[in-house]
Amino acid sequence: MEKEHGKKKPEEVSQLEKDDLEKLRKELGDIENERKEILEAYGSGNKMVKQLIDLALLANNMLKGEELAAFVKRSVDLL
Repeated sequence: MEKEHGKKKPEEVSQLEKDDLEKLRKELGDIENERKEILEAYGSGNKMVKQLIDLALLANNMLKGEELAAFVKRSVDLL
């Protein structure tokens, strides 16, 4: 729909089409937020996911202090 609107001049797009496009954008945003919340909930309750995230942070020298200590402890527990 956005591609079709891009081919038209702004005055050629009806208000109904603009409203439909805005509604679809809002629905897409809601779905994206819901997806993000589901992934965050899953990741926060799963040790392996947290371990992978911390491993990526460690590889980029971004894991320090208490988070690093928790990563090491979790690594020993998982082994």
